Amino acid sequence: IFPALTARRVFKSFRGVVWCAGVLAGVCFFSGMVLSYGWSVPAGASIVLVNLAAYILFSLVDRAGSRPG
Repeated sequence: IFPALTARRVFKSFRGVVWCAGVLAGVCFFSGMVLSYGWSVPAGASIVLVNLAAYILFSLVDRAGSRPG
């Protein structure tokens, strides 16, 4: 659910959300696995943390893009 929620923060069209969510899921999975291997932490937890970081980053981008003026 995280990749779709994250993509929805920036993209408004269904097609944009689907493509972004798919790419984001792959990137977050790979990054989480690398983080898990490098720091010897559980894989699931590191994937969720990477997804959470992406959500926060996309929320900041969305907020900066929707400022008036």
